[in-house]
Amino acid sequence: MLREIRRFDPDLQVVVLTGHGTVASGIEGMQIGAADFLQKPADFDVLCMAVQAAAETTRTRRGVRRGGTS
Repeated sequence: MLREIRRFDPDLQVVVLTGHGTVASGIEGMQIGAADFLQKPADFDVLCMAVQAAAETTRTRRGVRRGGTS
């Protein structure tokens, strides 16, 4: 699914939250382009920080593509 999301919108940052993750799947997800890879149960504060960072990166990338900074 991550590959399809990245094909559809390469600027969109994706935080993967999984209940069955392994180190290998986490590495693969990051190589494909996941912004972060968290295992359930994820600490709420860690999840919030990951989503906020991903959203900020998405805004920055889209701003750069449009010729601005945001």
